[in-house]
Amino acid sequence: IDVEYFAQAAAATGTPTETLEAEDLADLLRSVVTRHGSSVEDLICNADGTLVPWVLVDVNGTLVRDPARRFAEGDRVRFISPISGG
Repeated sequence: IDVEYFAQAAAATGTPTETLEAEDLADLLRSVVTRHGSSVEDLICNADGTLVPWVLVDVNGTLVRDPARRFAEGDRVRFISPISGG
């Protein structure tokens, strides 16, 4: 799965893009926590791998929240976190 991170999510992971293997959204979130640890907890997902409510997940142009949403080879997932500033 090609994964893109925007705004604070990119800062937390230390990269704007990466490729990960995952069968579904829940699996992808667990992979993100395993790979990036506490830097993504509470920003993208909780320690248990559940998505936080303020992050948008775009899969091939469609917003998803269902942890059972399955992926196909070549899917592109974007994590869009809130942007702060003033």
